[in-house]
Amino acid sequence: MPPKREPSPPQETDPATVALTTLITEQLVVVLPGINTRIRNSDEFARSFPQISARKKESEEGNDTWNKDKAHMIHESKSTDRTRCV
Repeated sequence: MPPKREPSPPQETDPATVALTTLITEQLVVVLPGINTRIRNSDEFARSFPQISARKKESEEGNDTWNKDKAHMIHESKSTDRTRCV
């Protein structure tokens, strides 16, 4: 059995590194939804995932039974009895 590895000692993080990671994270939060939308609206996505694309088209046309069912399931799970045993 190999010996346990000791965790490395905590190191101070350079403030410039923290600032850069924060900036990158904030930029990704802004940019990624647009990229995701472009991918989901592409023809290649529709060919690769026809069921998901059909579901999306149905919801755009106003047939949102899938969303209603999902919302109902979420509501059901939140309204379950969560009493603690004493």
